[in-house]
Amino acid sequence: MKTFCLLLLGLCLGEVRAATDDLAKQALAETATPLRPFVAGGQPAWNGHAVQFLFAPAFDLPEVAGAVRYRFTLKDSAGREHVFFGPKPSTPLAPIWTAVAIGPASLVVQGIDANDVAVGGPSSRRFHRAAPFVSPVIGEVDSAGPARALAALVRSPDLRCWFGSGQPEPQFVLYRYPSKIVGAAASALATYAAQQPTPADAPEGRYLLDVHAATKDRRYLDAAVRIAATYEKTQLAEGSWSLFVNPRDGKPASPNILVPTGIVGFLDQLEEITGERRFATVRERALAWIMANPVRTWNWQGQFEDVRPLPPYENMTKHEACDFALHLFGQKERKPEELALALELLRYSEDQFVIWAQPPKETPVSQSADGAAGGKARKWLLPCVLEQYRCYAPVCASSAKLIRTYLAAWRATGDRLHLEKAKALGATLAQTQTHVKAPGRYQTWVMLPPGAMWFNCELMAVRAMQELAAAR
Repeated sequence: MKTFCLLLLGLCLGEVRAATDDLAKQALAETATPLRPFVAGGQPAWNGHAVQFLFAPAFDLPEVAGAVRYRFTLKDSAGREHVFFGPKPSTPLAPIWTAVAIGPASLVVQGIDANDVAVGGPSSRRFHRAAPFVSPVIGEVDSAGPARALAALVRSPDLRCWFGSGQPEPQFVLYRYPSKIVGAAASALATYAAQQPTPADAPEGRYLLDVHAATKDRRYLDAAVRIAATYEKTQLAEGSWSLFVNPRDGKPASPNILVPTGIVGFLDQLEEITGERRFATVRERALAWIMANPVRTWNWQGQFEDVRPLPPYENMTKHEACDFALHLFGQKERKPEELALALELLRYSEDQFVIWAQPPKETPVSQSADGAAGGKARKWLLPCVLEQYRCYAPVCASSAKLIRTYLAAWRATGDRLHLEKAKALGATLAQTQTHVKAPGRYQTWVMLPPGAMWFNCELMAVRAMQELAAAR
């Protein structure tokens, strides 16, 4: 009997290893698929400031007079040279990509004439070949983790101020972002109180912040409608809105235009709740703007209130790209091209911001004060997701966004690899709950030590982990 059990265990472990190997092979093979190749004479290359690539990149390198083809020579971190020929210097590196070792790589592209002789000067590019996904998480997702995180957040000193003075805690400087932090505090209390079974201290939260009324009182819905009406009134003729405006006169404070995925999501939710299509035209114009602009130019610029607006491609992020992918994945009558675009947006987000292993040593640009920790990759908890080029560091809200997008891709395609990637990111978030400095909470900064906590980021992590725990 003992021999039989050991044999059965060996067979089960063998099946697990085989399934793991299959997923790793699939993940590696998929990295050979080029991501938004550069097209000469078209839009500027989106990846000029990128430092890492998971999927086979293509670069905006100059063509050479007299060249009929180009020799690509890539030296990887293992000291190996990979050579292939392409018709343009912007040819994707797909032919050699899966053989390139993880780590720093240097590429030299040389023009070759009709006589097979080198012509003109070579072009070069250095970058980090990112590590592909390898190992699924063993075991089930901790379904109790989100409830623990919510309870820890609600009972944290920085949030408990609402149960006493009813005023923001002066020592918690992040209350200077009222829409983000105060709103997240109220939303966290509402989410906490709405749990089933109802927490014993839920009535206390309802009394002090009127959480129960915030979920049922018509005044709050009317306020949301008024916000939507303001968006309707201020929408630009092109279909979006100015990213920053002067509060005195409403005029643009910078030439940057909002990537309005958040407004689209808000209007979607409002229509679902009210059953009315009053703002359908506003939403459709915003969607058209997204298709005509970032989808075409691939300029998924960071649009954070604590980072100054920058020129195209200097501060890329994945938040709006993932938001639009979630919108596309969620369409009831989704077209094949919409699914393809949603998957491409997900691949871009993974390519630039997901770190499965071996983070790059360089950062895209000089860091802002909040993102200074980005240079300390040895302290990151892996796997993780980076926030933006200007804050090249792992944040729980970024992991949450990718978890939700992977889950949406899994539901849309049935491809288990998406689910396993979501679970792997979720396992890291669960790991952050064990730190003694913030026990039970999902750390905002996915690193050690945990650093300052942002309520809005934690709440995004809670909701993503709830969704992950429910995935079957």
